[in-house]
Formats: sequence, structure tokens, C-alpha cells
Amino acid sequence: MFAKVVVDMKNDHIDDSYDYLIPENLNEFVKVGSRVLVPFGFRDLLGYVIEISNESNYKNNIKDIKALLDFEQELTLEQVELAKYISHTYHVNMANVLELMIPSFLKGQKRSYLVIKDYDKLHPVLHMLFEGKSRVFIDNKVIANYSLVKKEIASGNITVDYDLYTYGKNKKQRVYSVVKNAIFKNNKRNQIINYLSSHPESTEDVILSYVDCSSNLIKQLVKEGYLSYNEIIKFEEINPIKHINKDYHFTFDQSQTLERYNKGRKNNYLLYSNDEAFKINFYLHIIEENNKKGLPTIFIAPTIFIAEDLTMFLRRKLSGYNIVTMNSKNSKNDNYDAFMNVKYNKFDVLVCTMSGAFLPFKTIGTMVIIDEDNSYYLNENYPYYDVIDVCLFRTKYHNSKIVLTSSSPSIENYFKSEYGEYDLLTSGSKVIGNVEIVDMKNSIMQGSNTVISNVLFNRMNEVLDIENGNEDVESLTVVVVKKGDRSAGLV
Repeated sequence: MFAKVVVDMKNDHIDDSYDYLIPENLNEFVKVGSRVLVPFGFRDLLGYVIEISNESNYKNNIKDIKALLDFEQELTLEQVELAKYISHTYHVNMANVLELMIPSFLKGQKRSYLVIKDYDKLHPVLHMLFEGKSRVFIDNKVIANYSLVKKEIASGNITVDYDLYTYGKNKKQRVYSVVKNAIFKNNKRNQIINYLSSHPESTEDVILSYVDCSSNLIKQLVKEGYLSYNEIIKFEEINPIKHINKDYHFTFDQSQTLERYNKGRKNNYLLYSNDEAFKINFYLHIIEENNKKGLPTIFIAPTIFIAEDLTMFLRRKLSGYNIVTMNSKNSKNDNYDAFMNVKYNKFDVLVCTMSGAFLPFKTIGTMVIIDEDNSYYLNENYPYYDVIDVCLFRTKYHNSKIVLTSSSPSIENYFKSEYGEYDLLTSGSKVIGNVEIVDMKNSIMQGSNTVISNVLFNRMNEVLDIENGNEDVESLTVVVVKKGDRSAGLV
């Protein structure tokens, strides 16, 4: 088996995949999206597997993969395809793009190890190899005996674990089950067996809360073979009873807009409205509709402030929904918990900043881009990309909906809606007063050297005269157009 590997070399002149031979003892582990250690020149470098095949176009001097960093698939197939798309579209190094897919707290090399439960049941060869250790790091000696290790894993006597689970609340926890029933003279032992018979895979804390016993007694029953345990990631249970606190009534026109979204044949929508109350309740409607289908809703905001403001509102309105957030202001523990909830699809609503567009989503109901006209969505640092373009790729991949919202839509996306790429949704958006477009070039030619036009300056003075009790003045909205702006902002 051969793997095409993108080497983590931040160099525009080295942006290609290289073929490496997958050692036989790693065939079952190496997958598309795995991170590996490969020889490159005189060094060993981190690489990302982007393709696996039975043959290689290169016949000579194909080197072996030296080590596997992830015994679980770190990147999804979709993320790899997304990286290829961004690299090709924006002409950037693919290694840099793949790095975007992995949060900072997972970028270190994870140490993988085996956890042995019962040495008495262990194969003699492994018994000698592990030398009585309860935790053994996976190295070449362990991989050489993988056939024996695999049988132990299948029997549940050995589990694979990683150091990264020291992050967050969603750590691996021991859950206990009954192996064989028995009747004891000790009544507390009987209570433990009876409880686990009806409630298998309960944690120690849960057992202790229902049975008046000690943790040592539970461990003794494991040692005697009456109980067994597995180490799994325990997520907070998603409340099956969900409720949205609605105190907003849609007008007839707004209800028509909602109906157009619900029954629209397209998946791409541009919501143009300066009615903030309508937009925020439109979000609640999207969440409710996705929840009926068992799909999550993802909100992407241009700034942390907007993300936190939206999160506070949703927490007030949504009861029983698992709302997770991910941004740079959160602690590593909180972001790790959010990442794991997304990875295992254990969330209802995600509110994140732009980096959340690269998370490993299993399913997507709707992606909502807040203030789509914000220039922050264009990443001007290398590697270059447009977050909206990234989200369009992902919703197309999942055949899900995307809604771009704004009070003043970008010229680019408004133009696309005119040509049918987006279905335009509006809700009585009105500009109060007359509108006059001012060409700042003419203003400069007239001798103005300020950031505002002479027209706007004069109107501001008139408004000040009104506040001072002077003459009335016709309301006016002035649109200042500057060359190179992504949108026309109202001033």
C-alpha cells in the first residue's frame, strides 16, 4: 500500500504530494487524513496523508513512513477535499491549509499508549514485552506484535488511549458493567451487581450516588472478575425535551419570507434586512426546523463580540439545547470540549468565529453567516481564503443550506442574488429619508481634505441647528463610496 503525503514544509516551491510506502504493520492504521512522520531529505518531517492506493507511479527509492502520529483519523475526507479546493483556488501551499483544520491544542504530537486491564489474561509474549506496566507507549516493538495486541483489544483487555484527553471536561471515563452474576453474603456487593445489571456502563460516581459503597469495593469486584470496565468519552447528554421561548410575532410579510426559506428549492440564501428583531427570530426558526430533522445549526460571526452577544441571546431563548461555542477568547479546555462535541456530533447549535468553518462536521443543517459584508471574512494573511467561500463548499458537500445575513449586503453577493446564485430574502427593509450618492473624488477636487464629504458636513450642521431649536431639515442618508470597498456602507 502507498500513501500520498503532503509534507509540512512551509515553502511555496515545495507544494506537492510525495509517495511513501505504508509498512505492513501500519496498514490497518494509516487512513486518509492521518498525520505521519516521514523522511524528507536529511530530516524527518510531519506529513498529512491525502490519498491511499495500491500502486505508485514511482518505482524506485520509495521510502517508508517512519511513524504514525494518530491512531484515529484526525482529518475527515471532507476536510482533505476542502484543503485541495482552497490550495487550488487561492494558489496557496496545501500544508498551510491543512494546518488550519487542526486546532492549536491538537497540533502537538500526541503520545499514544496501551492500557492493560488484567495481566493474568494477557498473552505470554505481551506479558514479557510490557514488563508489568499498566500503561505502555506504542512503539515499534508494540507494532511488531500487533496481531496479538489486536486480539487483546477485541477482547476488551487492552484499550488505546492518548495524552490529549487531559484537556477539557470530556475526558475518558471508566464505565462499569457486570461480567458474571453472583449472590454474596455482603449485601453491598449484591447492591452493586443488581444496580449494574439494570444500569450497565455506569461511571463510578453514578454507582456511588445510588449504592452506599466504597470505590475500593468496586475495584475489588473488577479484580475478582465480577465486573469489567471500558474507558470511553462521556458527553453531556443532549436534553430530549427542547423548548424555544418565543415572544415575537411575525407579520404577514415576514411569515411569507420564512415560508420561502422553508420551501425554497435552492440551498443558498441572502437575507437582507435592517430589522434586527426579525433576523434574530429568523435564527430561532432555523434552529427549530433543523432540530426537527436532527441536524445542527452553525453560526459564524466575524468578531468575538458578535459571537458572544449571539450566544447570550440563544442561551436565554433556547431551553434543553446543547449550545457550544468556539473562539480564541475561550480557554483551551472549553475549546477542546467544543471540538469534541463537534467531532462526535453531540451538539445542537455552534456559535463560532471564522476558524470554526474548518471544524470536522459530520452533518450540517444550516450554516448562518452573520454580517456577510464584513471585511474580516476575507483572510488577508497567508494562507489566503474567503470564509464565505469555505462555507459554501462545505454546505454543498453536505447538501445543506447556507444563509448569508446582512443589513447592507455586499455588492458581490447582491449581484449574485440578481443572477440566481442566491435566493434573496427580505423583510420590509427600508432606508429612511432620501439617498444621495457622493463621489468623493469630486469632493476632493472642490478642496475638501476630510474623510467626509462637503454634503455630509453641511447636513450635519443642519441637524445641529435642529437640536438647537432652529429650522427643520429634510432627513437624508448619504452613501459614501470609496474605491476598493467590498460594500457600500450607509453613513
